[in-house]
Amino acid sequence: MSLRTFTARVLPALSSSGLLSGVLKGKKNLGPTLRTKFAQSLQLKAREVQFFELLVQFNQATDMEEKNQFFLHLSRFRNSRAKLVAEGQYLFFSRWYYPVVWNYFGINQKQKNPMEIALSIYPPLSPAQVEEAIRLLLELGLIKKLANGYTVTDNHLTTEPEFRGLIATQYNQQFLQLAHESLHHVDPKHRLFNTRVFSAARTTIDVIKEKMTVFQQEIQEILDRDPNSECIYTLGVQLYPNTRSPGLDKGD
Repeated sequence: MSLRTFTARVLPALSSSGLLSGVLKGKKNLGPTLRTKFAQSLQLKAREVQFFELLVQFNQATDMEEKNQFFLHLSRFRNSRAKLVAEGQYLFFSRWYYPVVWNYFGINQKQKNPMEIALSIYPPLSPAQVEEAIRLLLELGLIKKLANGYTVTDNHLTTEPEFRGLIATQYNQQFLQLAHESLHHVDPKHRLFNTRVFSAARTTIDVIKEKMTVFQQEIQEILDRDPNSECIYTLGVQLYPNTRSPGLDKGD
């Protein structure tokens, strides 16, 4: 099929305007009406139409924040089995050991003794903290009781790539503190730390942030394909400025 024939199918009035050629060369954009006509002409199914719409809008976005939002929506089409944590379940992130205990039941479904579970967690927990975590996880529907223990209701959980608010701040602070402690107490063969200080253009930083988002999604896909769980790890990725700029501080 020639470009002219395809364009005539999309919008006959524009069959001689070089519309499709301009789109393919990145010189013209597709508005909502034309996106719909293109999708129909391509005979896309409902889910494919959604992906096509997001893909076009991602490509045409000029504002980086807007572009990142379209990218994050696109990433959900990558067949990850991770369940998105609802806002009502954000209490799950209010204590560092809630996700850790939840992951424990993804490994061991034959243990319900808080004392034994506490002894298996690092850094150490008290039996009371384990009992507290179990109560919350049951209340949120993230685990369920078995005859001799508990099991998770979903193998993987995720949030929006950067969830915000007081709970998010406290959650990250707790794990940053754990990371600091692990530098002193965990053998290097069981951890990995690498810090790079660099200078770059602001547009380059936006590219790096986007790459970091892709990396986190790829890690999730690796976990989705992992047939067995044997240990619990925390992966933290940080990027922050060391020079001042407008809007840097929350109060600016």
